[in-house]
Formats: sequence, structure tokens, C-alpha cells
Amino acid sequence: MATDWRLAYLRRLVRDRIYHALGSLGSHAFVSLRWPWPLKKPYQRKRLLLRPPGAGIGDNLMCTPIFREIKRRNPHCHISFVTRHPELFRDNPLLDQVIRHSNSKQDDRALRLGYDHMAPRFTADRLLAEGIAAYRRAANGRLYFGYSHPTPPPRPLIRIMAECVGMEFFDNQLDCAAPVVSEAFRNRVAAIPSPYIVIQPHASDWTPNKEWPADYCRELINALVADYDVVEAGTRAVIGPEFQHPRFHCLAGGTSVSEFVYLVSRAHLFVGPDSGGMHIANAFQVPSVVVFGGYSSPESFAYPRVCAFYTPVDCAPCWLATPCPYDTKCLKMITPQQVLEAVHQTLGRHNPQPQLAPL
Repeated sequence: MATDWRLAYLRRLVRDRIYHALGSLGSHAFVSLRWPWPLKKPYQRKRLLLRPPGAGIGDNLMCTPIFREIKRRNPHCHISFVTRHPELFRDNPLLDQVIRHSNSKQDDRALRLGYDHMAPRFTADRLLAEGIAAYRRAANGRLYFGYSHPTPPPRPLIRIMAECVGMEFFDNQLDCAAPVVSEAFRNRVAAIPSPYIVIQPHASDWTPNKEWPADYCRELINALVADYDVVEAGTRAVIGPEFQHPRFHCLAGGTSVSEFVYLVSRAHLFVGPDSGGMHIANAFQVPSVVVFGGYSSPESFAYPRVCAFYTPVDCAPCWLATPCPYDTKCLKMITPQQVLEAVHQTLGRHNPQPQLAPL
């Protein structure tokens, strides 16, 4: 069993190195060299079994423009999609079958719409990675300990994902199913005065380097509640009910995925890191103020209706999963006053009527 695991890891490591070398030459080189004529590209097949690059909401929703383009180029292709969040794809006309992820052999056979072969990724080959990383970090300051190749990804992530099925293509409009929630939750959201802003201070647990300081969030919310109702959402409360104000509502840590989608879809503005809420806001055309800091960059997503805060420090974008050695300087350089001004400008610039999810 241990030998099988090591062989599988070695195969994946070699494959990613090859794909990274091809991808560094550009989209056309990656597609044409991976599937040289007369081989068919995956999107040209009669049937496709696909899976997302990761388990997160964003990784799943970023696949939707690729479904749309596959069906445009090959309308009769039967697309099956393996996901941990089937509720996001309910009644999606682009998918012929939605399969709940179950760690089965079928899941392993699915073609992965990945991007990590072009993004820095922490590897298990620690001794080799340590030597390479130390040398490159000293040479250009762009690679951290344990990472397999430099930052940042050379193209938007959706474009890299589309290359995995043989397409040179980019579209930054995501799709998401209208969420199904209980009447009690709909009434709870309807009781929040409009317009309201959803703020998601906590990102995923994958990295600690996406989160704006909690004190900055409190300062921002304290200023926002003078003009708007503010809802804290996400998997875990950072501000929490201890912040007492009649126009502040804490729903973080108490919602399902569908309820989180519903909440963001009906907001007039989303504020947060590059996490699930940002992708949901894109799908429902809700304007956003996104604090990227320096973990990733706006160019990796190129979403419309986004006012992006990115700090171009020497080590950014780092994609660092381990604690930042510089105390997240990139995030702390973005002040609450800057974000507050962006909120006011965004709500003034955009029509404050989002694409609402059906009741």
C-alpha cells in the first residue's frame, strides 16, 4: 500500500513538472503539444467526466464557464461533473449528470480541471524542494520554502483550467444554481433592511494569509453601519455578535452552503477576500470590494464588477499556505479608510440592484 502511494505521488510529481514546462510556453503550446495532431482534444469527445481543481466553492464555480464553452464547441458532448457541492449545479442545463464526490474510483478517473501545475504548490519532496527553494529565493525573492515553482500563475486560472480539456479560452462570468433555502431563512434575510452589505472576514482554512486583520474589519463595519446594514457571513465568525449594533447582523458559522449563496446573491455589495463569497458574487453579478493583499492577485481571476485591493510588495503574490514570515504586511497596508471609500464609490457607481435569486 505504501509503495502504491509513493508511485502515485511520483507519477503526479513528474506529470506536474511536465505540464508546468509546457504551460510556461503559453496556452497554445500547452494544448498543441499535449494533444498533437491527430489526437482528439478532450472537449471533442462524446463523453466527459470532469472534476474541479479543489473542494472549495470557488474552485467549483470556476468550472462553469468551461462547461459553457465545451457545449458551444461540442453541443452533443455528455458532461458529467463530480463535486462536493451538487447544490451549486442543480438543474444546470450545461451538465448532463452531477455526481456527488465520494472518494470512489470513478472520482479518480475524472479529468481534473486543475491549475496547480501553473501555480505554486507545497510539495512533499521536502529535501529537494528545500534546496531548490533556498537557491531561488536568494536569487529573486519569488519562491518560498517547499514550493515547486515560482509565482505568480502566468494566466488567469480559468484559462489554465480550460487548457486541461484542450481549449484556448477565457470567460470570467460564473454560473450558480438559484439556492434552495427554507422559508424561515428567507424571512430572516428579508427582515434585514435594504440595502445591505455582506462581509466575509474569514477565508478558507487552507491559508492564514488571506484574512484582513479583525481590528480593521471592526473599524470598517463601525463606519459602514452609519449608512448600511452589514451582515457577517462565512464558515466562522471573526467579528461575531460581541460587536453590538442594531445594523450589524452576524450569520457567520450558522449557514449552509445554499444559505450562504442565498445571502450573498441578494446583497447589494460583497466585501471580503478572494474566497467563496467573491465567486458567488460574480455568479449573481453582485459588485464586490475584494481585499487580495498579496496572497494572490486580481489578474488570476480578472472578474468584472470588482474593486480590488492588492499590495505589490516584493514577495507578492506568494500563494503561501504556511504562516507569513513578514506578518502579512501586504494586508496590513490596506487601511479601513481605503476600503470604506471603495464601498461608497462602488455603490454609487453600480446600479444597486443585483441579480436576485428567486424566492
